[in-house]
Amino acid sequence: MGLIDQLFKGTKLEGWISHRNLYLLGLLTILCGLAWSNVLMSIGQFILLGNFILELQFKNKFKKLNELAWLFVGFYLLHLLGLLWTENFDYAIKDLRVKLPLLALPIIIGSSPNLKRKEWVLLIYAYLFTLLTLSFVSLYKLIQFGDDFGFDKRSLSIYISHIRYGLNIALAAIISFWLGVNNRKKVFFFLGSWFVIALVIFELYTGIICFFISSVVVFLFISKRLSFKSKFIVGGLLSILILTVIFYLKQVYSDYKQPQELTYNQNELIKRTVNGNFYHHDTSDYRLTNGVYIERYIAFSELRREWAKRSQLNVLYDDKKGQHLESTLIRYLTSLGLTKDSVGVSKLSDREIKAIENGVANYRYLELNPIELRLHKTFYELEVYFRTGFADGASLAMRLEYWKTAWNIFKDNYFIGVGTGDVKEAFQQQYEEDQSSLAEKYRRRTHNQYLTFVLTFGLLGFVYFLIYLIYPLLKYRGDLKIPFVAFWLIVALSFMTEDTLETQAGLTFFALFMNLFVFNQSKNQDQIS
Repeated sequence: MGLIDQLFKGTKLEGWISHRNLYLLGLLTILCGLAWSNVLMSIGQFILLGNFILELQFKNKFKKLNELAWLFVGFYLLHLLGLLWTENFDYAIKDLRVKLPLLALPIIIGSSPNLKRKEWVLLIYAYLFTLLTLSFVSLYKLIQFGDDFGFDKRSLSIYISHIRYGLNIALAAIISFWLGVNNRKKVFFFLGSWFVIALVIFELYTGIICFFISSVVVFLFISKRLSFKSKFIVGGLLSILILTVIFYLKQVYSDYKQPQELTYNQNELIKRTVNGNFYHHDTSDYRLTNGVYIERYIAFSELRREWAKRSQLNVLYDDKKGQHLESTLIRYLTSLGLTKDSVGVSKLSDREIKAIENGVANYRYLELNPIELRLHKTFYELEVYFRTGFADGASLAMRLEYWKTAWNIFKDNYFIGVGTGDVKEAFQQQYEEDQSSLAEKYRRRTHNQYLTFVLTFGLLGFVYFLIYLIYPLLKYRGDLKIPFVAFWLIVALSFMTEDTLETQAGLTFFALFMNLFVFNQSKNQDQIS
């Protein structure tokens, strides 16, 4: 019997204050903080650790740890091993501190008794309720500020990255639908539908992709249990959905490639404006907006003078989105097919002036829906990157540059990697060696967990990482396989575009659910529904 149980034995608080309840409180605190509060996540882990110590059952608990628990512990020990060939110990120690849940949670959860049905219900319902509440807060912010030009919807997430927010909502949507099927209660279908709507209206694109792909794979996974009629209906609906997505992408790309009508001949390269000033034509710059060359027909003196008449913002400084305002203005005028001079600026409406001040660089962006807008920007980023190699400020294009840099680092350190603490320095050094076109402020790490791991620990460490990820999935035999598979897919997909395990929110999301699912398996028992 642990210290807490002994302390309150025979008192009125015996049924309330116990090691089991403290264990559940720790899990509950982390779950409630996953999508918005690093502080709550830390408090929950401190509760779990303190409770584990006060139980005074170390020998018995360590005996309960199975092969999966030791596999998980070994993953953290690999980071300790990486200290042997690292040089930046300060960063390495910081990294080890952030990743402590990878060590603590397998030991604590793996040595604790399985969760009972009512305990699962408490935890999962609290998680869903927290996300529902957060989504309403985000909706309020969207209604209040969403009509403002340049409003950044990434701010709709509260205190953590919008990407991690999206992963949580995607998982909550799938769990809700699963509960709806098991319980045959419409409220869960409504809840799941709202979470899907939230992913779209909050523009949580990583979450949308993870939800869509995970849903398709989960259906394929469970299709063998369905009757032929059910397979035909659901399979037909999925096929229609996939074909609709493909057709939609094709239509949006076709619209993106539609050339803009011009007020001039962009290949003629007239030397002077109607006011007699010289035009700047950079024929070596092949960047296009709406099929129009950006760096042609620019009269900087006229552009700046006319802009000063229309706006209080200095065109030589940044716009409200943090981009160079003159560059935004030039791109916007280009998108309209106007010359970049006093005549072009004079044709802009007051609404367009405000849009440019807020960082809108293409007139089409004012009319597109959020998904079309994201796709247009992505097409533009990739087109510019593959034409010119320019990637600054473009999320996907910069990721391609990060991945190329990471691959170059790996090629020189393929066996054991650069070590736990040297990833950041290795990137900066490689950027210099490659003479990367990225500006200093955009020179970041991999944004791909697989590449991060292989360049940190080499091929040997990467093999361990793959076993660490895949083996628990293959070994799972519990009744929660559908939500576990969905969670696993969401995490595995997020690893492709994010360093999910390099932030507290991402790492705790992964570590908590992985351990909860793996170490609370129950066969032939309905654990939640």
